[in-house]
Order: sequence, then C-alpha cells, then structure tokens
Amino acid sequence: MPAQNRPARAANPVLPGLHPDPSICRVGDDYYLACSSFEYFPGVPLFHSRDLVHWRQIGNVDPAGPWSDPIPAPGVPGIDPDLAWDENGTCWCTVAGVSQVRLDPSTRQTYGTPRRLWSGGPGAKAPEAPHLYRIGDYWYLLIAEGGTERCHGVSIARARTPQGPFEPCPANPILTHRGTDHPIQNTGHADLVQAPDGSWWMVFLGVRTSTAAPRSCTTSRGPETPSPARASHPPPDRPPGPSPWLPLPRQPACPPRCLSARAARSRTSRSERSRLRRTCR
Repeated sequence: MPAQNRPARAANPVLPGLHPDPSICRVGDDYYLACSSFEYFPGVPLFHSRDLVHWRQIGNVDPAGPWSDPIPAPGVPGIDPDLAWDENGTCWCTVAGVSQVRLDPSTRQTYGTPRRLWSGGPGAKAPEAPHLYRIGDYWYLLIAEGGTERCHGVSIARARTPQGPFEPCPANPILTHRGTDHPIQNTGHADLVQAPDGSWWMVFLGVRTSTAAPRSCTTSRGPETPSPARASHPPPDRPPGPSPWLPLPRQPACPPRCLSARAARSRTSRSERSRLRRTCR
C-alpha cells in the first residue's frame, strides 16, 4: 500500500455502526469492502479504502455496473455462498454448514450433490461464513463458528484440493473473544485479504457490550505484528506466502481497551467514557 497511506497505529473499529458480515477484496492498491444490510434499504453498502483503516462509502451493491439480471442457483443449498475457482477453471460454491457443490455460475447448473467439508471444532454450533482461498500449496477454509453471540469465533483448516479432506489448525479458534471481558465481543464472520507488500489482513464483525447494535468491522494482521492494532510496514525479509499455519497470531484481535475507548468517544456517554478510561489504567 502507498507509504503515505500507511498509518503507524489504527483504532478499531474501522467501520463503526451497523456493518456486519464484512467481505473484502483488493484491486491493485484499492480495497473494496461490502457488508450485510439484512432488511435495511438501500442494501449491501460498499466501501473503498487505500490503507485498510480509512473507509469511504461509495454506494450500495456495485455502482460501476452494468449488471445482468440475477441468475438463481436452486441447486446451491444454504446461506453465505462463497465462490472459488481452481487451476482448471472449475467453480466451487461453499455454503454455511459447511458444504460444497460444483457450480457453473453462467448457467446456474450444479454438478453432483452437495458434500460436507469441515464444520469447525468438535461440538461447535452454527458453522457459517465459509471462505476458500488458494495460497501457496494449500487451500484454506476459513469459517465462523459458535453463532453471532458471545461464543462467536473464527477457525481455519487446510487441504491440498478445494474438495478436501481438510486438516484443522491445531490453534483453533484463531480469533475469538469468548471467555474474556473485552468490551468488544461476538468477534467473527471474517474474511482475509493480502496487501501489495505481502502482508495479510483480516476484517470481521464485533459487537460493543455497551450497546445492542453490532459495530464492525475491525482489522487485524499477522503473524509478524505483535499488536493487531498496529499497521506498520512488515520487515523487508518477510518470506512470501503463509507461515506454517495461516495467518494470525493467537491473541486478542482487537486493540487494547484504551484504544477502543478513544475510538468510541464520539459514540458513548461521559460516564461510559470514564468507565472505559478507568479500565485502561
């Protein structure tokens, strides 16, 4: 990312307010992020950034267009569909559950029956929000588990092919605030993006415990950065591709409480700000 747009430190959340279920991609030096809108109109807000910290809404759905009419895919079960293409050009659609089916998106034709892939840790409920990435020699399957509540978390598995079998990361969940008193809870429903300098970043939703509305998305990076709140340039000798397990440190994903208090100052009462400041000491 351009050096002039690379902050040394960033306050989370980078998108306060009702912006759940972030999905992110990069085109050159430009990042684009879409969020769920549920029953609210206009739907699917879209944001643009050059540094992953400062975001500007550029419209809803895609303002560029033009787009064709929607193409229904009745053979695709479930919600949270993710599309990934392998080296042969085959499109794989992975949905919450977590299951997968081969799909031709131009004709809406599916091939075969949906098959189960990997559904998170033992006993984990509500496996959803799958994202399938080809990175180096592996396919990585990133999912949310635990439901969008206090047990929410992010887990990851990898395989040599997009169909599996998937090997779970031994450090799962790689991101969660379950069992902590952190002021930002319910962290999960994540997506990954790689910056031009080779560093990896994550966006995910979170909920402030002092309010009822979800506030997202926060940004994290790994594994060479001690604090996910820091957005410094990676060392020049950082090896390409993922480390043995992609790609985040096992530590709280949001910045220290004092940083969260500063980020929340404009949205919290005087008494609440005083409480957060005391917590930071």
